[in-house]
Amino acid sequence: MKLLCIETSSMTESIALTDGSSVAARFRAHRARGHGSDLLRDIEKALSAAQWLWSDLDGFGIGLGPGGFTSLRIGLATAKTLAYSLNKPLYGVSTIEIIRHAFSGKRCVPLIDAKRNEVYVDCPDQGLKCLSPSILNEYFSVDEPLFFCGDGATQYQRELMKMFPQAQVNMDPSLDVPDAVHLSELIDPNQPATIAALQPLYVRPSDAELTYPDGFPDAVTQFKL
Repeated sequence: MKLLCIETSSMTESIALTDGSSVAARFRAHRARGHGSDLLRDIEKALSAAQWLWSDLDGFGIGLGPGGFTSLRIGLATAKTLAYSLNKPLYGVSTIEIIRHAFSGKRCVPLIDAKRNEVYVDCPDQGLKCLSPSILNEYFSVDEPLFFCGDGATQYQRELMKMFPQAQVNMDPSLDVPDAVHLSELIDPNQPATIAALQPLYVRPSDAELTYPDGFPDAVTQFKL
């Protein structure tokens, strides 16, 4: 199955073209100013490198986050548009699972930097949460040999090692970034998403929702004649 997989949850854009277990092309770039202006161009580059046509694709994969709000929206909107226009299936995968997949065989706990001194984490029996790393010991045993990874683990390495003396923290920053190649390995071809219903895993409210809990006021009402 020939897949185009896209991961834009962080400032690092990751694109992979895969065919079963083989990787036909992969592309990664840091986008400090966002993914909007470069994503389609980079996809075209990957297709050219693999010598694939758009018509060769059997489906699309997209990382659903959690991560940056705008980055996630751009990635998902692009994937949805391509899937609709080419009438191909779309598959969504949690970014937490994509990072975890790079460390098979370990008791892996991915932490994604959520800014504001918080991390996104998948807590046992409680699912995805956004919380302060200072209270991770309320959700994970301090006596367990955990393996923390993700950019949140790098950001709070000192605190983690004090709180979890039996744990390890990934020391290879390149593996902290979600890789679209791992995304393709997590897709179940028999379970495509309902494209219209697929949404990012935001976990916490956006700044706009916090600032305007009742919705943004109509712009016309902001002016007095």
